Amino acid sequence: MQLHQAGDMVLCEVARRVTEMLRPYDSFGRYGGEELLIVLPECDATDALTIAERVRSGIADQPITTKFGLIPTSISLGVAMADKETLLFDELIRRADGALYQAKKEGRNRVVFVSANLRGEVT
Repeated sequence: MQLHQAGDMVLCEVARRVTEMLRPYDSFGRYGGEELLIVLPECDATDALTIAERVRSGIADQPITTKFGLIPTSISLGVAMADKETLLFDELIRRADGALYQAKKEGRNRVVFVSANLRGEVT
């Protein structure tokens, strides 16, 4: 039970930190399980990667304080951009999910970006 409570505390603190790092018109929420979704309107690839890296470091650089002690936490992010070929939400989510799994496969605590014609990474 304590492990579950600590996990809930970590998720709440992650949500608080992420919300503080986003712009007022960005959207953020839980997508499923431990997966979160951030929508960044009016961003080019450079802006999206900058925000994603700010979120990643804002989570990883400082452990989360819980009543059970300090818990080191990291986050992996998959970034996908809508383009002329990616106008469907499902396709955009599929690309972001693929980038997320690539970030996890490459060692976690990193940002991986994909688009129809471009792939880049920030670690």
